Amino acid sequence: KISDYLNQASIGLNMLVAHSLNYKLSLANKFFDYMHAGLPSINMAYPEYEYILSQHEVGLTVAKYNVPMLCTAIRRMENTEIYNKLSSNCLEFKNSYSWSKEKTALLEIYSKI
Repeated sequence: KISDYLNQASIGLNMLVAHSLNYKLSLANKFFDYMHAGLPSINMAYPEYEYILSQHEVGLTVAKYNVPMLCTAIRRMENTEIYNKLSSNCLEFKNSYSWSKEKTALLEIYSKI
């Protein structure tokens, strides 16, 4: 079960390289898995992640997929104040991104068809 693994982790890594525009504009489920587990995440600076992180500071972004940028982000997470804020935000905002909330919006859209 994924939650068993996440309970042993300190941060989430979401370093996916977008080989297409579709991939660049999508959101990985693991982003939300990390948030629901209270794990701050490091993500590629793709539009949807940047949008969510601008609304709810639950992680960091890196502009490029490379070791120096990833190391810089990890070092920022080593700052206890930053880490605790991000982790606390994950727990505070996780219910903003849940199936029960999205289901209502989806059913409303389908009812208009």
